[in-house]
Amino acid sequence: MPAVTAYRGHIVRFDDAGKLELLDDGIVGFDQETGKILFVEPYSSAEELAAKFHVEIIDIQQLGRFQFLMPGLVDGHAHAPQYCNCGLGVDRGLLDWLTTYTFPAETKFADVEYARSEYQRVVRRMLRNGTTTCVYFASIHTPASIALAETCHSLGQRAFVGKVNMDRNSPPDYVETTAQSLTDTRTFVSHVLAHHTPLVQPIITPRFTPTCTPELMRG
Repeated sequence: MPAVTAYRGHIVRFDDAGKLELLDDGIVGFDQETGKILFVEPYSSAEELAAKFHVEIIDIQQLGRFQFLMPGLVDGHAHAPQYCNCGLGVDRGLLDWLTTYTFPAETKFADVEYARSEYQRVVRRMLRNGTTTCVYFASIHTPASIALAETCHSLGQRAFVGKVNMDRNSPPDYVETTAQSLTDTRTFVSHVLAHHTPLVQPIITPRFTPTCTPELMRG
């Protein structure tokens, strides 16, 4: 019989109609092998749940009085290389902010070891803050973008990761040709898909209209 670990205590969940619900004494059970959540129900139904799912609840961890569990947060748009710039340049407009702070910061991600170190910080902070799913823009660098996808997978964060595309109106040391951008994007997508994991998926992330030619967008 499969073993299940569970948490008992204050549980926040959404019912089938999408309504927020608080279980004052709830139980969350998950499969130890797959990590998938099997049930989120009142603790009073624990025995029935074990029978229903044909599992044995071998370990119940009691949450503290002021602790609670809730569904993970989802961030639908995050620029992972910009983590180091949090709070900088709030006095500048977007384009000035990009040229002064962001593009120089993202250029550093040509160094894949630097990228791995920074992405460890980014993903760990996201997870500590409760963001269990994130849509990430990386940089134009294929090895660094792959490193971000690998970091998300190794740390257990569900993620949609894109290699940034930009082939015009960009600094000389931080721009791609159209052909290079398309080729590198295909390489990135193929590499991530080859891992065959539902946890991390590749996406296409052109930066925005000013830095992307029509030819790139059609590619």
